Amino acid sequence: MIGFEYQLLDNATNADARVGPSHQAGALYDMFPPSRDATRPVGEWNHSRLVARGEHIEHWLNGVKVVDARLDAPEVERARVRAGAWARRFTSCW
Repeated sequence: MIGFEYQLLDNATNADARVGPSHQAGALYDMFPPSRDATRPVGEWNHSRLVARGEHIEHWLNGVKVVDARLDAPEVERARVRAGAWARRFTSCW
C-alpha cells in the first residue's frame, strides 16, 4: 500500500525541501519533482490544483502545471517497493 502526498512547503527554509526536488513544493512527494519552482514568497498565499483522471495526475501550483505524470510509471513502483521495505522494518520492531 502507498499513500500519495502533494507537497506544499517553503522550499528555501524547510529541511525536507533541501533533501531534493521530489520533496519540494508541488511535488508528488518522493516520486515526481515539480518541473519548476512556482511558489510565491513566504507570507503570500499559494494556490494548488490537483487533477486525477484514471492513472493520469497533474499538480498545478499558482497556475503553473508543475507535475504531469502517470500512476503506472516506474517511479510509483519504486516508491511502493521503498514503502514496503520501510513497513517491514517498522512492523518488525513490535
